[in-house]
Amino acid sequence: MDIQEEFNKLDIKKSLGIGLGLAAFYWIMLFNDGSVLRAQIANTETQISKSQASLTQVKKAIEDKARFQKDIEDITLNMKDFQKYFAVGVDSNKLLLKVSSFAENHGLSVESAKAVEKEKEFPAYEETAVEFVVEGNFHNVMEFIASLTRMEKAIDFAKMEFSTEVGGDFPVVRFATTLVVYSSNEELGADPQSVTTPGGSNG
Repeated sequence: MDIQEEFNKLDIKKSLGIGLGLAAFYWIMLFNDGSVLRAQIANTETQISKSQASLTQVKKAIEDKARFQKDIEDITLNMKDFQKYFAVGVDSNKLLLKVSSFAENHGLSVESAKAVEKEKEFPAYEETAVEFVVEGNFHNVMEFIASLTRMEKAIDFAKMEFSTEVGGDFPVVRFATTLVVYSSNEELGADPQSVTTPGGSNG
């Protein structure tokens, strides 16, 4: 029995039903209103948008990494520059000699100069303190103080006292201070017991 004989046995109603079913199937598959294609396009666009968003995040991460590396390099350089101000073991006698040399270079007379003990404010650092009194005209005293601040050392003035006396053609300014130099407890790559001065040598 072949297929043709079977079809001949079907009545018109069944034949019409099968035909309509086949027509509907092919219409759905081949002749729909484009909704399937639109859905595929929409899905593709969504995937493209997600890929673009991921690419943007990757680019941003690369930029952030480059910026982070640059920040690290800058911090490292700044730390090295900062550390040079904290040499190990500042010698108070050498510091006194340096202060006296500064004073003489600026035409000041040193009335007194000595190393003193000072209560530590920063336990992580050594503190070397010297107390001295110098006298001279106002301009020279100001230049002397400026020279002290230009030392490549972390310094502080524990006290600063000014007084004036009238003598000769110009008033004499008397400047008394306690200078504190901070140094590291650990070697930071600087020469030990060094005090760098503007235009001068370590010592």
